[in-house]
Amino acid sequence: MKQAKEGMVVLCRANGNMEHDFVGRIQKCFENSALVEILDYAPQDQVNVQDLIGRTVIAFNRMKRSQTTQLATTQNQVKESVG
Repeated sequence: MKQAKEGMVVLCRANGNMEHDFVGRIQKCFENSALVEILDYAPQDQVNVQDLIGRTVIAFNRMKRSQTTQLATTQNQVKESVG
């Protein structure tokens, strides 16, 4: 995702800090990753989000631009676009 910019809402795939996909907003871009504020997440990840104080660093190749801040809607859009 080379066109990432601060303020962009993204769907992030699960990583070492989060067990499920989540929706976030880019706060700061780095060379190959970004600091992401976690907006919506699976209920099972509530403790992880609290431990991370609501943000995490994630690689650009593990995120995709989103049109919504709601996880369920975003995941449905991804499934529809894939097939």
